[in-house]
Amino acid sequence: GIAVDTKTADSNVIVINFSEGFNAKTDTFDGIHPNKKGAEKMAEKWIKGILKIHQTPDPKMMEMPAGIKKLESIR
Repeated sequence: GIAVDTKTADSNVIVINFSEGFNAKTDTFDGIHPNKKGAEKMAEKWIKGILKIHQTPDPKMMEMPAGIKKLESIR
């Protein structure tokens, strides 16, 4: 796949499976675009993917913007 083809020692590329655990009927508002619940699921998957690469994240990276709920468990 594209991640395997583009990954190098200087550029770590990972694949994040957004379809697992995602339901288009309940996690989108139109069958395509995520609603609030769907966006939260996607954000949690992004954070988990980032932590696979950066085992010791910068504490500032873990700060959530205003209005976004804090993830209770990211590992």
